[in-house]
Amino acid sequence: MDVRLIPRPAYTQMVTDYRQLPEVIAEIFETHFWLWDLEETERELAAKGEQMNRAEIAQKMLGEMDDNEWWQVMQSFEAHFQQHFHACSERWSDLLDPVYDEQESAGWIARQ
Repeated sequence: MDVRLIPRPAYTQMVTDYRQLPEVIAEIFETHFWLWDLEETERELAAKGEQMNRAEIAQKMLGEMDDNEWWQVMQSFEAHFQQHFHACSERWSDLLDPVYDEQESAGWIARQ
């Protein structure tokens, strides 16, 4: 995947959407030793009868991380997205079809 060929708004939206997938959150948070904290928060919320999905909890945790940890986690999400893009490329057709059409008509040039 050459991200330079995808307009920044489309690429950012794809990565943002990808960060909402529970299995991706679990893998990235486990890599950075945050999975236990995420699961503990899920248990605490369930015990209180409160509901928050995994993506919402992860987003809240990201907001509480220091800058260095936040950047490392975000970099991991982006690298994971680029590495696994081909396996779920149809998921992004609504964002990529117009990009493909534009690139075909205007020429394949960097968009970022």
